[in-house]
Amino acid sequence: MYNHRDAGELLKEVAGRELTKYLVSVDLYDVMGPGRRKAAEELLRRIQAEADRLELGVKILFVGLHGIHPPVRVAPEFEKVIGAIQDAAATNHYARAYAAETVPKADAEGVQVVNRATAYRTRLVSLAKATAERFLNQEAAYQASPSVYPLYMYLDTVSGSITNARIYVVVPTNANQVVQFNLEDEIRPDLLDVTLPGNETQGQP
Repeated sequence: MYNHRDAGELLKEVAGRELTKYLVSVDLYDVMGPGRRKAAEELLRRIQAEADRLELGVKILFVGLHGIHPPVRVAPEFEKVIGAIQDAAATNHYARAYAAETVPKADAEGVQVVNRATAYRTRLVSLAKATAERFLNQEAAYQASPSVYPLYMYLDTVSGSITNARIYVVVPTNANQVVQFNLEDEIRPDLLDVTLPGNETQGQP
């Protein structure tokens, strides 16, 4: 009221000047697109600072850039550019999300493969070492008794191969004898191989 003849008109001039100064220093496509909000905030700050310097006694509450748009002739092409930029940003976000999911998974699988390979190598090395030590012990036993040790190993192999196997021993005689074998498996041997009372002299049923 006291410092300027028309404070309202002066404020308009200040806003227009700050807008011009700002627009010549930035990318217009960015202002018309994703940078519009940032531009409005920066213009509010600049206009408020200039109004305070001129002592207009006003507080700027809001600055909007709703009227900024490309010429009507190139609007469709501009929208295509903006759409392409947004698609690129979305693809970038998807790629980062995919990487955040895939990279840790790949790292974990890599650690598992390395652990399995390490365990396999340790098992093979231990087995080879045990086999070598066993061979040395066998050689020492053979050197101690060359005639007994081969027979011992043969009998040990035979006994291991017939463990839990059904064995039939047929003694040959000079008489013609017909031997019959019942090869049917019993349901429960502990149930059928029982001597009934009163049949002790008859043997098992």
